[in-house]
Amino acid sequence: MIRTSVKKDGFQGCFYEADSKSRLALIAMTGSDGKMAYAKQIAKQFADSGVPSIALAYFHTSETSKNLVEIPVEIMEHSVNWLRGKGFQKVAVYGISKGAEYALLSASLIKQINAVIAVSASCCVFEGIKHMRPAARSSWSWRGEALPYISFGKYTAQQFIKNFRKNNEVRFVDDYDRLLATEMNESNTIKVENINGPILLISAHEDVMWPSERMGNLIVNRLKNNDFKFTYHHEVYERASHVLTPNRSPMLKMSRIERMYSKECNDSRNSAFALSLDFLHSVSL
Repeated sequence: MIRTSVKKDGFQGCFYEADSKSRLALIAMTGSDGKMAYAKQIAKQFADSGVPSIALAYFHTSETSKNLVEIPVEIMEHSVNWLRGKGFQKVAVYGISKGAEYALLSASLIKQINAVIAVSASCCVFEGIKHMRPAARSSWSWRGEALPYISFGKYTAQQFIKNFRKNNEVRFVDDYDRLLATEMNESNTIKVENINGPILLISAHEDVMWPSERMGNLIVNRLKNNDFKFTYHHEVYERASHVLTPNRSPMLKMSRIERMYSKECNDSRNSAFALSLDFLHSVSL
């Protein structure tokens, strides 16, 4: 494993080499939990399967922002350039949840990204998060400018606790559905049609964290309407939760469907990982 640093390389990450001569490398990101632990698990599993991978830190680490507020897309740009400097001819990005939002957004702005795998993805830029509360600022920035975003409004920690007690799981899907219906517009929508390569979207029909199936369908519609020149596919799993990544996460126990259909949800994760590997293999050819 090779560790990178913001001071030396422009980004903080861990690079896992693979026992292959792949022309393609992957950049993997976790969601709104931030940190590195889960991203490292994902990157290592891809590397163990023959895909050299970086676990990218974009917030909540020693070298990045403490909060998910106006995170520079340039972090991704630096990691892409680092991989290109290592001789990789193609770079793909993989993210879950907010990491998928970051992956799609970054690929729409950085032409050197050749493919995207977006798991439980967003079609828009949403408000940033500071100390587990809405930040009244964007999640992302580009070239020093904060990007337009959908505001959460006056959602409070008390509402979160009430919501959790009522549903016995972390459930924001109804709130996000309302925001999409009332606040989504052209300025805060990710311009996925500008992505310079194929796209794989992976969603759960029973995602209660946010409406990833609906947002995935909105992404597909935008690609169709803009005559996107690369291939794209949206895979939706019936028995699955928001966490459709290859590794098990402590978040699973906070989802009702994971508690009710543990085996089926695990099968969906394994299938999604296999689908991702097939996708990356097709991109690397």
